[in-house]
Amino acid sequence: MVTTMPICRIALFLGLLFLLPPLAECASDNQVVEIVVKKGESLYHICELFLENPQDWRQVARVNRLQNPEMIHPGQKLVIPVRLLRGVPVDGVVTFINGDVSIKEKRTQAWQSLRLNEKVVQGNWVRTGPNGAVEITFENEFTVF
Repeated sequence: MVTTMPICRIALFLGLLFLLPPLAECASDNQVVEIVVKKGESLYHICELFLENPQDWRQVARVNRLQNPEMIHPGQKLVIPVRLLRGVPVDGVVTFINGDVSIKEKRTQAWQSLRLNEKVVQGNWVRTGPNGAVEITFENEFTVF
């Protein structure tokens, strides 16, 4: 599960999740996606889900300063450098929404209210108000919250 993030991080995640690998390789090292560990997950399992090359789990462990990569726990926040992410485009659907949440399609300038079961595609920007929350579930079963 990915944590609730400011609009720029949600937009960064949604936009960069879909980039092709060559473009992702150009991303600077300080661009990261933050995730929250779920019960039963291991660092290697998380890396299999998110990374282009799961063998890069050592880099993820180093970035997160994990003294023992086998000892992660539910609720723990981990950051993954964008340059390591898998570059497979997927679409998502809004599976939970609360409060003020808006979407802007890449070809428009206007923000519109986001609704439950609405499709979120590559290049869309999503923002939440001060008390807003949204969960987007992607075709590959990743969830952004």
